[in-house]
Amino acid sequence: MRRPRTSFANPIHDTGETPGLVEKLKAESDACLAESRFPAAIATNRRLLAILDGMDDPRTQAVAEIALGTALVACGKPREAIPSFSRARALLCAHGLPGDFALAYFNLGMDFACMNKLSLAKAAFRRSATLYRELGQRKDLRQCQVLLAHTLSLLGELEAARGMLAEVNQDLDLLDAFDRMALHRTEAAVDLGQGRYAEAEEAFGRCYRSGCELDDPRIKADSLYNLAMLKRRLEDRWAMRAFLVEAQACIAGLGCWEAESRIQGLLQASQANPKPASLKRLTESQPLRRCS
Repeated sequence: MRRPRTSFANPIHDTGETPGLVEKLKAESDACLAESRFPAAIATNRRLLAILDGMDDPRTQAVAEIALGTALVACGKPREAIPSFSRARALLCAHGLPGDFALAYFNLGMDFACMNKLSLAKAAFRRSATLYRELGQRKDLRQCQVLLAHTLSLLGELEAARGMLAEVNQDLDLLDAFDRMALHRTEAAVDLGQGRYAEAEEAFGRCYRSGCELDDPRIKADSLYNLAMLKRRLEDRWAMRAFLVEAQACIAGLGCWEAESRIQGLLQASQANPKPASLKRLTESQPLRRCS
C-alpha cells in the first residue's frame, strides 16, 4: 500500500513568528508515523500543537491533532486519543472543512492497515465512508469502500465484503484504472475465499485488463501468476503453463529476479506431478492511493 498520511494535500504555510519550524515539525511527525516511531510522534505533535496555539490555522491544527490521536491509538492509548480526534473534528467542521475530516478518517484507516490493526482500519474506513456519503462525494465514497471491502476480506468477513463490492460496482465508471484494479483484486480474493473459482478467474482477468490500461507490467504479471496458480489448483497444467509463460514475459528485464525464479521453478515442476498450491502475490504489493 502507498504510505498512509494523516496530513492533507495543502502544504503547511510558514509563519513569521516561527519560520520553518511548523513545516519541520510536520515533516518530522510524518516520518515518525511512517517509521512506526509512535512515542516520538506523540512528542512531536504535542510540541507542534503548543506552537500552533493561538495561530489562526485550523487545518494545520487539525492535522496535528489527528496525527497525535493516531500515534496514541498505535501506542495502545485509545482513550487518550479521543479528545484529539474530537478537537480535530470541531476545528474542521467549524471552519467548513468536513471533507477534510472524511479524508482524515480515510488516511487513519490506511495507517491502521499498514500497522496490521485491521479492526481499527475497518472502523476508520467505515467512518470515512459514512462522512463521504453524507457529503454526497460519491467518487471518494466508492474509493473508500474498495479499501473497506479489502479490509473486510482480510478479516474473513467475506459476505460483508461482497456486499460492499456490489455497491461499488454500481458506480464503476467513477473509478480510474488503478482503483478498478484494486476492486477486481479484492473481488478475486473474496471469490477464492468462498470457493467460487470460475468467478475468481473472471476477476483476475479484469484485474489483468486494468493492468493493461495502466501499462503496468507488474500488475499484469501478478494477475497472470494468480491465474496460473488457480489453474494449478484446478489441475489444468496446460493453462497454468500458458499463464506462467506470459507472466514471465511481462516482467522480463525488470529486475524481478525472485519472481522470475519462482516462475521458472513452477514451469520446471509442472513437468512432474505438482501438488495444488495456494495463491500468493508474485511481485511487491502495488500501492493503494489516498483520496485527494
